[in-house]
Amino acid sequence: MAVGFEMRPAADALGVSMSQLTKLFRKVPAAWVAINRLREEAGLPRLK
Repeated sequence: MAVGFEMRPAADALGVSMSQLTKLFRKVPAAWVAINRLREEAGLPRLK
């Protein structure tokens, strides 16, 4: 299921909380940079 870089639907699809998913991305700096770049390209705000 595609969720368009939205964290809530992605977390729900994975069966984790939005906070857990965000923490996972933050643990891998390259992933954090990539997700924020992709979100910006999709017109979404950067994650904090």
